[in-house]
Amino acid sequence: MPARSSYLSIIFCLVSQLSATPVQESTSPTGQTQTEPTPKEDGKTVITSNRLEVINTEEGNRFIFEGDVVITGEDFTANCERMEVRTDSKGKDDFGAISVIEATGNVTVQQQSRIATAGRVLIHPEKDELILEDNPVVRDENGTVSGYRMILHGENRTISVEPGPEGQQPRVELPSIESIRESSENE
Repeated sequence: MPARSSYLSIIFCLVSQLSATPVQESTSPTGQTQTEPTPKEDGKTVITSNRLEVINTEEGNRFIFEGDVVITGEDFTANCERMEVRTDSKGKDDFGAISVIEATGNVTVQQQSRIATAGRVLIHPEKDELILEDNPVVRDENGTVSGYRMILHGENRTISVEPGPEGQQPRVELPSIESIRESSENE
């Protein structure tokens, strides 16, 4: 089974590093200005997208990244079509605590050899919980887990894979018994 805390640490690394990221502008051969992330500094998470909209309200802030969203960190990469970060604001000048992050549209999170894919991912930092929906699959060299909906609980390091309303069952694919034996003999 893939290490659940690794995915949560990826997401919470993203959450904790979410801040204005310096960018460099360059001119394409067609004369259009392009924005590119600056070279990654150690410990930084960089988010790029085709568009960013920030909405400030008395209840909180919304950061909406749209189009080719790419998140890179020290040891992970994530991609999606849209990501919205919502914060709870306590005052006019307060950034607020992140209440939820929603990534949608071909979401992929990769850390080393582990890859998680889903159509929608919800991150609830206050609950230490990550929810993968819309055909979620988690793969690594040890196997594949898929199901209708997956909930990763960081606090107690568990994963719940739920069946779907139309009878979809959780599924785990593991290497053959022979290959497991061979790999344990080689260690």
